[in-house]
Amino acid sequence: MLKALRITMILAVAASICGCGKSRSESAAKGDGNDRTWGELGGDDVIVSVNGVALTKSEMASRQRLREAVLAYKMPTASRDYVRNSLKGRLPSIAKAHLPRSIYLGEAKRRGITAEEEDIKEAKASFMRQFGVENRPSFEKFNKSLDELDQKTLADEIAGNATINALFRKAYPKEYAVSNSIIAEVAEDIDRRNRIAGKAYTNALETAAKAIERIKAGEDFGDVADQMSAVPRDQDMLWGEVYPEDLEKMLPDIFVALAGKDVDTVTDALELDDAIHIVKLIDRVGSGRRSMMNSNPEKWVLGEIVIRLPQYFRISPDGDVIAHQRNEQLKSVRRSLYEKCIATARVEYPNGTNLWERASSKSARGIGGSLPWGRSNLKTGKAGNPAKGVGK
Repeated sequence: MLKALRITMILAVAASICGCGKSRSESAAKGDGNDRTWGELGGDDVIVSVNGVALTKSEMASRQRLREAVLAYKMPTASRDYVRNSLKGRLPSIAKAHLPRSIYLGEAKRRGITAEEEDIKEAKASFMRQFGVENRPSFEKFNKSLDELDQKTLADEIAGNATINALFRKAYPKEYAVSNSIIAEVAEDIDRRNRIAGKAYTNALETAAKAIERIKAGEDFGDVADQMSAVPRDQDMLWGEVYPEDLEKMLPDIFVALAGKDVDTVTDALELDDAIHIVKLIDRVGSGRRSMMNSNPEKWVLGEIVIRLPQYFRISPDGDVIAHQRNEQLKSVRRSLYEKCIATARVEYPNGTNLWERASSKSARGIGGSLPWGRSNLKTGKAGNPAKGVGK
């Protein structure tokens, strides 16, 4: 039976939104022309500094690892290499987001605004919205899945976002408030999206049913997977040998569906997170549980078919709707405040900008447009207007 339709709204936190700024004639961003590559920088070397608040290489790497952890949590069957490759090129955007984040935090400090409990709660909720709705973990559950270093990075992000939330809540109360009439309008739009998504959801179920029907009719599982799976074999960690202990921990539904079953067993269509999974137990090798004493523990050889589910097929909680509308209403004041503050801000890139060719694992082509400086600056290492991305 088709589940009740719901909507997934992925909301950007205020700290990651960068408005268009003015030219900074008096305090232009500076670079010393070192232009060292990413690999040549040490962990304490500064990537960008805003009014003396520095972002170091190690801090950028920590933020990137946190984003990897989020994507890996959302895509539990994807290999870590696939997750990492999916985020290549995101390091420049981390530096770009540092500009408004530092500006807003500096403004909150200047006004004497600090985060309160409701701001911390909202910052956590905003962070967790990127996981969708149906299988959104609690903040505590996700935090426990991280190692100690990533937990510290997450704590820093939440603390900063909570302070930024407090700034706009207290400084712009009119724009921060969301009326009931607007919530009703947003709810109407949700209904429209749900109707569209409902059809896509039904199509996904039908596609999964056809795949199972073909397999039961005697077609090779691998051939059906190659034709119908949304995740290629070389990017899917369930294609190949998997320790059952790991499967039980990461994907318990699949583990239960295969535990104690004969080789060649194919599961039913399993709805997990944002996809339908059909898994085959191709073989078992080794014996016994994994341990230091067992040199050949049991592994399951698996194959998988992944059918993507639509983004909007779940009903969004009221908190998501309110946060989405609040984000829309605050856009103009965020932009205005950013433009005002960046005009006199002191922004420095002490190690130049050529390092991005290595940091993003891409060539210079296509990078300049996503950086807070112009393409011409990739060669000179001297920053231009960070708000408009135009070199001087």
